[in-house]
Amino acid sequence: EECRQVSILFYFPLLSAEPCTLPLEEGNCSKYTLNWYYNQRVSECRPFIYSGCRGNLNRFSSKEDCELQCKPQADTGENWQRPARHFFLLVDSALQNHK
Repeated sequence: EECRQVSILFYFPLLSAEPCTLPLEEGNCSKYTLNWYYNQRVSECRPFIYSGCRGNLNRFSSKEDCELQCKPQADTGENWQRPARHFFLLVDSALQNHK
């Protein structure tokens, strides 16, 4: 009896659009909280009241999180990139080959 391990890697992009380019969406519920969104027109993070449901990914819990994700960084000579908005799922499974 032979047993072998197989690993499968799945890639899931969370959204095709960059969250920072999405328009402000306040949602349509009544669980109001202060959040932040990136306003491309003025190139800065701005506060807004989020309703608690719907909306989009251009919504951050703090100004610092918004700026980390969206605000252009000063050129430091390093290749700066935004944190990825996708994830990978690794699935391991054992397959048995019966003779």
